[in-house]
Amino acid sequence: MKNLKNLTNSEGLKIDQGIPRHLLAIITVMAALTVANLHYNVPLLDSICSDLSISTTDGNLITVCTQTGYAFGLLFIVCLGDLFDARRVILVNFLVLIASLTMFATGQSAPVLWVASVLTGLTSVAVQMYIPMVSKYSAPKDKSRDVGLIVSGVLIGVLWGRAGGGLFGALVGWRWLYLGAAALMALCCVLLVVAMPPLESDFKGSYLGLLRSLFGIVRRHPEITVRSVRSVLCFASFNALWACMAFHLAAPPFYAGSEMVGVLGLCGIATALA
Repeated sequence: MKNLKNLTNSEGLKIDQGIPRHLLAIITVMAALTVANLHYNVPLLDSICSDLSISTTDGNLITVCTQTGYAFGLLFIVCLGDLFDARRVILVNFLVLIASLTMFATGQSAPVLWVASVLTGLTSVAVQMYIPMVSKYSAPKDKSRDVGLIVSGVLIGVLWGRAGGGLFGALVGWRWLYLGAAALMALCCVLLVVAMPPLESDFKGSYLGLLRSLFGIVRRHPEITVRSVRSVLCFASFNALWACMAFHLAAPPFYAGSEMVGVLGLCGIATALA
C-alpha cells in the first residue's frame, strides 16, 4: 500500500514543473497499448473473413471503420482533455474501449464488427491526449526528450499491433487476441487510476467554443494545413499497403497466414529505433 501511495500525486502536476520518471514510463506503456488496438485487425483480416464467411470487401471495411472512428475521435474527443480533467476523459475512453474490443471478439457478423471497429477507433484517440499532456507538464529542458519518448511508445504500439496481432492471432485466434487486448486496457485503467494525478482543465468556455477555436488556430498558422495534407497522404499510402497485405499473402504463390504479416510488421522496428 505504501508503494501505491508513492505512485500517486495528490497535489497534481504543475505546468512546466516536470513529470516523475515512473509516471512518464507508465504513460509510454499506455500509449503503446492504446494505439495497438487500431492495428490488431490488419494482419487478421483474412482469418476473420474465413471464420465469418464474409467477402474481402466486407473484411477491409473493418479497417476503414476503425480509421474513420479514429478520425472523428481526433476532431471531437481529443479536445475534451482541454475542457475537463484529462484523466477522467481518458478513463471513460478506456472503459468504452474495453467494451468495443470485447464486442469485436464476440461478434458473429460483419456489421457487428464494423460497429465495434468504429467505437475502437473513436476511443483509441486517448493516445493523442498523452503527447500534449506530457509537453504541457514536462520541464522546459526535458520537453523534447519526454515527448520523443511518448512518440516512440506510439510507434512501438503500432509495431506491436501489427506484429503481435499477426503472431499471437495465428497462435490463439483473433477472438482471444481481442479479449487479451481488452484485458490489457483494463490493466491500463488500473494504472491510470492509481498513478495519474488529477489534471485540471485550462480552457474556460463551452465545447462548441473549443471546436471553433480550432479554426482560429488554422487561420493563424497556415503551415498546419500543409503539414496535415502531407500527413494525410503519407498515412493513406501506409494503410493502402497494409490493409491489403493479409489478403495478398494468403493468396498464391505465398499461401501465408497472419503470422507472416506479423513478421513483416517487425520491419517497422527501424522506425521506432530511429
